[in-house]
Amino acid sequence: MTDQDRDDADFSRRMKVLLDHGVETLPEEITRQLYHRRQQALNTAVRTANAGRPRALPWGGVAAAALALVIGVSWWVMQPAPLPRDAGLDAFDLLVAQEELEFYEDLEFYQWLADVNPSG
Repeated sequence: MTDQDRDDADFSRRMKVLLDHGVETLPEEITRQLYHRRQQALNTAVRTANAGRPRALPWGGVAAAALALVIGVSWWVMQPAPLPRDAGLDAFDLLVAQEELEFYEDLEFYQWLADVNPSG
């Protein structure tokens, strides 16, 4: 600890003693006035700090929950029906088939032929 630090600590200690003694010797009327003025200042500071804040609506939480419920139900109801397991496989079969495309161009004819002559 340096001499400067010791001097600062000694000064702080003496000032604390002096101020404490001054507070203890104040007349009761002045102490009461100081207390009331301090309370007024604190109340004013609280009002000023809260003046700029918007007040929360008492039903804000309920409205937010209702909105979330409506969005969730809408999302659930609006989902498309699931596709059958084999949906889309016809197009995939066409892409990977080794046969010529002329066969698939005449596919309706072959289906008609199978319906007319089921025995082949």
